[in-house]
Amino acid sequence: MTISYTPEAKYPLLDTGASNFGAVINGIFTSLDKGLELTFIAGENLLQYDTVYISGVNVVKKADADDTAERPAAGMAMSAVSLGAEVKVRMLGWVDYNDTLLGGALGATAGNLIYLSTTAGRLSIAPYSLFPQVVGIAKTSTVSNITRLFICPGLHNHQLLDATSSPTFAGLTLTGFSGVLKATAGVLAGNAVHADLGSIGPNDHHNQVHALVGSDHTASGLTIGHILRATAADAFGFGTITASVVSDFVEAAQDAVGGILTDSSSIDFTYDDGAGTITAVVLPGGVNHNSLLNVHQDVNTTASPSFVRLSLDQASTTGGVPVLQLDQADVSEEFIRYIGTSANEVLTQSLVEAVDVSTATLVGYKKIYVVDDGNQITDGPYYVPFYTLA
Repeated sequence: MTISYTPEAKYPLLDTGASNFGAVINGIFTSLDKGLELTFIAGENLLQYDTVYISGVNVVKKADADDTAERPAAGMAMSAVSLGAEVKVRMLGWVDYNDTLLGGALGATAGNLIYLSTTAGRLSIAPYSLFPQVVGIAKTSTVSNITRLFICPGLHNHQLLDATSSPTFAGLTLTGFSGVLKATAGVLAGNAVHADLGSIGPNDHHNQVHALVGSDHTASGLTIGHILRATAADAFGFGTITASVVSDFVEAAQDAVGGILTDSSSIDFTYDDGAGTITAVVLPGGVNHNSLLNVHQDVNTTASPSFVRLSLDQASTTGGVPVLQLDQADVSEEFIRYIGTSANEVLTQSLVEAVDVSTATLVGYKKIYVVDDGNQITDGPYYVPFYTLA
């Protein structure tokens, strides 16, 4: 009899089954070459070499990498069958993959990892980024649409993590992991301190020493009553409240409050930054702030302030203070200068000529108080008469 050898196992394969012994040996070797095959029921029409997933109890359908309900792949259908028929699924072993039966060229090179495709039932040499399941590996390059593959769908659980590979994950979960992930070689080798994170943006992390100490970045070892304040243009720290700190705070608070105060219709605010005072004056009833057009006007020898009306009200009945005190340092000048308008034979003007008055009737006297710094007139109260005119 003639003996040949498969490239994989190099075991003798008898070409004929002329004797019972040769038929038995051929059957054994054929089974070994197939690897692991299990029988399932087709959940849909399948082509030979369709890659399938287990869709239910003893049922398989075409696997699809970008459909979460149709993955992972479990093996490859070894014959074309219709819905409901039994089908042998190779889950481990060699396959001479014929891509013409599936309507597309695989185009593999020997050594390529072969991935589950995003086209249902197909294979691809390019992984799908969100689910890069490895179905097998190419032993040969694709020649005349035939590629010898080693089928092992479980390989999708193992991806290389080294300096030259580019592993992809749909998600990485570490369950019950209490260690630390860090690089042991390369740019981030060592203790993985913050300074190693040079490419991380300011909103992602930081590379500064923590001012708040403690394992959970909380304050630790502080003194009750200390405050957190700036100690430099680019630094802060905890410390006691000093007089200068209070002064700076008060001044800043006053400036801030003084800057936002707004006069209302019934309250007039005055802020004195030099003295560090804020004065609120409640206006009398009927007096609107908006009508006080000249509340803040200079009153001196060169200014000419103007008022709608100036009302001086000394409201205390026991204060013993005058309503208005006039102190004239210029001894040659008057206390009050009257500017008005007279009219011929008109007795109701602010100024009246004496020649226009026929009768001046004394009505009473108004009290004044005179203080003579020249000591020629006795200091004290005096009375000024007032009249009605006719």
